[in-house]
Amino acid sequence: MSRENSNIILQFVRHGDHDISDKSRANKDLPLLDESKKRLRALKKTLGINSSTTVGFSGNNLRSIDTTEVLVSPDESKEILDLEKDFKVKVDLNLLYKMDANFKAFKNHLGLSDAQKKIFRAVVEHSDSFKKETGYDFTSYADMCNVITDYVLRYIEILEKWEKVSFKYDTKSLLRVFCANEYFYSSFRSKVEEVLFDEQAKEKYIIWYENNFERNETRKHEEQSVTISRDENNIILIKLKDSYSEVTFTLEQLLMIKNSI
Repeated sequence: MSRENSNIILQFVRHGDHDISDKSRANKDLPLLDESKKRLRALKKTLGINSSTTVGFSGNNLRSIDTTEVLVSPDESKEILDLEKDFKVKVDLNLLYKMDANFKAFKNHLGLSDAQKKIFRAVVEHSDSFKKETGYDFTSYADMCNVITDYVLRYIEILEKWEKVSFKYDTKSLLRVFCANEYFYSSFRSKVEEVLFDEQAKEKYIIWYENNFERNETRKHEEQSVTISRDENNIILIKLKDSYSEVTFTLEQLLMIKNSI
C-alpha cells in the first residue's frame, strides 16, 4: 500500500445523554441512558469503527468513559459488555472539561446564564483573560485549543509509523476516538477560522454554532473529524470535517495555529 493512501482519522464526539434521575450521584458520575447507548452503537456503524484497530480517549467522568467504551468495544451483547470493562479506552485528564465553581464564577462575572445560549461565545472571547486575572483553575479557550492541536501534532508524528505497517490491515485508516465536551473541538475550529482566514470568519463560525447547537437542543451530537494524510508530493495535510464545512491545511499552518494560542 502506498504511503500517500494511508491516513489517521481523529474522530471527536460529545458524550451521550446521561441519566439525571439519580440525585445521589455527582453529575460527572452519571451513567448513560440505554437509549443513548443504542444511538452510539448506530453511530459506531456509521463511522465504520473497527474495534480491532481503534483506541478511544476520554476524560475521567463516567458518561465520557461509557460513551467511548460503546464506540470502541467489540459488538457483543449488553450482558457481556457489562461483565467486562477492559476495552481500549485511555483516560486523559486533558480531555476533562473543568466546569466547577470557578467556571460558575466566570459566568456570573459576565452575567451569563445557560438559557441565554451564549456560553460558547463567552468561552472564546473572555475565558482566557478571566482565568489569567483570577488564577482560577477551569478549562479555558486556549486550554481546549491546545489539547486538540497537541493531539493532531502527536498523530502527525505517528503517521509515518502507521504508513510502514498499514499494509498488514484491512483498512488504510487508523482511527482514534476522542470523547470530550463539545467546546473542545469547536474551540479549535474557531481558532482555525481566525488564523487561516480572519476574525470575520471566526465570528461567522461562532454565530453558526450558536444557531445550530446552543439554540437547537436536537443537534447536540455533532461528530467532527481531523484526517491526517500526505499528498502526492509527500506534504502533510490536515483536513477538518464537520457539518459547518471542510477545510484542509498544512503542518506549517497548524504550527501557526499553535503559536497563536
